[in-house]
Amino acid sequence: MAVEIQSDRLTELNALGGAVLISTLLSKFIASAKKLTDQAAQVIQTKNFEEYIYCIHTLKGSAMSLGLLPMGDLLVKLNERAKAQDFEGAQNDVAQLQSMLKDVEAFKAANYP
Repeated sequence: MAVEIQSDRLTELNALGGAVLISTLLSKFIASAKKLTDQAAQVIQTKNFEEYIYCIHTLKGSAMSLGLLPMGDLLVKLNERAKAQDFEGAQNDVAQLQSMLKDVEAFKAANYP
């Protein structure tokens, strides 16, 4: 699944600091998202759903602030499900997020090395 930065957000980020800023923000997002997705995968095993909700909510905020689509859209849905205490399929959801994170890494490498 292709990852992109929403066009209006990309325009804002370019105006604020150009490719250097975007590269830096993506690097920080990737590092943080790796930790949070790994943490989410671990806490599912222990059924610590409060911590799972924290991980999903934090990831959602970061992805949406960067305008990362479609990852942000998925995280909005997962956040709503988590708040509703719907954890069925959470392991698959985290696996999908980890796959999307690889797409973000590829997007950064191709566009903002």
